[in-house]
Amino acid sequence: MTQTQLSLGQPVQKSCQACGMEFVLSSEEDRVLHQQHHTNVTQGYHIGKTFRWKDWVCFKSERPGDMILAIDRSRPMPQRRRAMEVLKVVERELGAVEIGGDELWGTIPDKSDLKGRFTNYVYVREGRCIAYLLMERITKAHPVIAPKSRSKEGSAFTSSQPIQLSNKHIPAVIGVSRVWTLPTYRSHDIATSLLDTATAHLLGRDGSCDEPGRGCISCIAPNRAEYRVLTADEKIKRVAFSQPTQAGARLARRWFGKLYGWMVYAN
Repeated sequence: MTQTQLSLGQPVQKSCQACGMEFVLSSEEDRVLHQQHHTNVTQGYHIGKTFRWKDWVCFKSERPGDMILAIDRSRPMPQRRRAMEVLKVVERELGAVEIGGDELWGTIPDKSDLKGRFTNYVYVREGRCIAYLLMERITKAHPVIAPKSRSKEGSAFTSSQPIQLSNKHIPAVIGVSRVWTLPTYRSHDIATSLLDTATAHLLGRDGSCDEPGRGCISCIAPNRAEYRVLTADEKIKRVAFSQPTQAGARLARRWFGKLYGWMVYAN
C-alpha cells in the first residue's frame, strides 16, 4: 500500500538558546509568543516612549536619558499593570515563585496601616526595561555569619561559597525580594544603582521609614542632599536580601561591602 499522506505525529518543540523558551515551531500562536518573550529577554521589556513621564514617580539615573520608575499600590492601574507585566518576565527568567496581583498590591499582613507591602523599581533605557527591583517591607531577618572554619583560599573563594545564617532574628525594615538585570547590561552597576535609589526612596529623607519619600512626579531628579545614598552601617541595619542565589549573594556582598554581617529574610 502506498502512503499518500505524511504522518507528522506530535508537534515538535523547539528550544530557543537565547531566551530559554520552548515553543512549537509549526504553531503561529507559539511563534508570536516566542517572539514577544525573546525580545523582552534579549532587548528589555517595552515600556513605551510616548507615555507621559510626568505622571510617574521617577528618578533620573546617573546615565543621561535613563530613568528609574517607582510603582506601588498607590499608583494608577495602567502603571501597576506595566509593573506586573515586567515582574512576570523577571520571574520567568529567575525561575522565582509567582507573586499574584492581590499580594503585590496588598498591605503587610497583621498590620493595621495601609502602606503597601511591595514597591517595584523599573530601570528604563530608550523605552525598555533593562533592569528591575522589587522591594518589600519587612520586620525581621537573619544575619549572615562567617563559617566556623574559613577557607585558606582567601576572600575571593569565600565570597563564592553558600551563605550561612544565624538562627536568631534581628529587626529589619526593607527587603530585596527580586532583582534582575538584562544579561547584556550586567556588570554595568545598574543593579547597585537600583538598590541605592530604592533604599533612599523608601527610607525617606532622614533615613527613617515613617514618612517615605515619594520621589518626584515631574521627572526631575530628587535632590541628592535630601535623598542620599545610605551609609554602609545603615544598609547593614535596615536592608535584607530574600534568600539570594549565588549571583544574588555576590551582588549583596558587593553592595553591602562585606562578606558577612548583612541580613537575609524569608518571604
